[in-house]
Amino acid sequence: MHRLRPLHLLLLPLSLSLLMLAACGEDDPTPTPLPEGEPEGQPEAQPEGQPEAQPEGEPEGEPEGEPEPNMDVETCRQTCAAVAACPEFIDACGQEVADGLVPECQQACVDDEATRGQILAAAGLPCDVVVPLAIDGFGLSEVCGVGPVCEALESDYLPGADDQWPACISDDDDYHPFDMTISSIGRVAGFEAIADLLWRVEGAPDAEAFIQARDIYATGEGLDSRVQRREDEHYPPVMDAMGNALRCRDEGVPALGPERCVGPGLILPILNDAFQQGILGQRPLVQAARIEAALLWFLYVSTHKEAVTCTDTKKDCDSTYAYYTGGVPRDQGLGLAAAIKALAPDTHDRVWDGILAVRCWRDLDSADVATNLAQRDLAVEQLDVALLNGLSLLIIDRVQAMADLPADQADASWAGLQILGGILDREATARDGQRAEALRAELAKERAENPDLAVITGTLRAIFPCP
Repeated sequence: MHRLRPLHLLLLPLSLSLLMLAACGEDDPTPTPLPEGEPEGQPEAQPEGQPEAQPEGEPEGEPEGEPEPNMDVETCRQTCAAVAACPEFIDACGQEVADGLVPECQQACVDDEATRGQILAAAGLPCDVVVPLAIDGFGLSEVCGVGPVCEALESDYLPGADDQWPACISDDDDYHPFDMTISSIGRVAGFEAIADLLWRVEGAPDAEAFIQARDIYATGEGLDSRVQRREDEHYPPVMDAMGNALRCRDEGVPALGPERCVGPGLILPILNDAFQQGILGQRPLVQAARIEAALLWFLYVSTHKEAVTCTDTKKDCDSTYAYYTGGVPRDQGLGLAAAIKALAPDTHDRVWDGILAVRCWRDLDSADVATNLAQRDLAVEQLDVALLNGLSLLIIDRVQAMADLPADQADASWAGLQILGGILDREATARDGQRAEALRAELAKERAENPDLAVITGTLRAIFPCP
């Protein structure tokens, strides 16, 4: 399967790298000894007449000011030593760097209760997941020889670069529409207007905001008109008993294949319920988050779908461009593009390259019905890989932010994350079924069940490593 070749994992803040450090301790109960002299504050010798051994249960080397033995702190400190002992860490960074990591990590265990809890909660993640996170989180990428970029495949289209694609209309790094009027731009504008009413506001939106947002959503030829018929081209068409393809917009068909009929079968029920509950004042923050996630799902699947159906309808390529960008240049972005660009400009650029790859293919394969489906598939997959990686980064960012949110906002964020996470399940299962199963299990939990956020972020980093 075509995908970018990982050379690193994106730079993470210190708190996330610490959150993941517990991984290697599970299989290595004996911690690496602390560096000599760590920590300060212990007496050099016992007073005369006192036993030389530490009192039972008190860990050696506890820093000055620790009021009493704290086994959570000690366990946390042991996992810091354990991750530095991971062969992957030593191979990448060397023994000296590994030893130097220990005191910094261990001091964080003492200084910050929240960080300590996150480390303890992350126990069980394997070294191959936790080590790259630790390297980037501590700013060791250069020291450890981990490069800052992901490398494109030889088959990727790179506008204006020396690639394997013939010269085409996209080489000037601009999108050239087939039709100067692109109706899909108006649907992304509708998304932006709904955002200003429901989730880009201070506090919870009121009933009137949901009513206005529902009116925008239901505008003629707007978002609702396309949600009700949107098909996901990742799945085969729904067929009748005679082997004829059925349309998802027809009554009864969505129930026969909800994954293919993603709009009416899966997205529409979420939107209808969330608008209704929001108008009734039922958990408005949660309903706003559900609406945002469902519409982002629609924008993602529409970007992919229109690239495929451009095979026999050229102007659908324009909709691919519009559903992602909102009709603005590469250095800007609305809708899904705004969400990805704000987090990961490199990933946003990779999506743009994929959009231009689709347009390049259709320029080179210019008959009314395209015939070079192999080249089409290369372009569509280049685009889809970048989109999926962008969504994974969006989810990781929101998972990280949950720890600092008030309870009502965390509930809302989790409701949206459960929807967004589901978008990745198909590709995650194809890449790594075991990890995908673990991801599904965590996303299926209610927030009150304390889903393991470390497992979610670690799993996504492992399955979707590149921008």
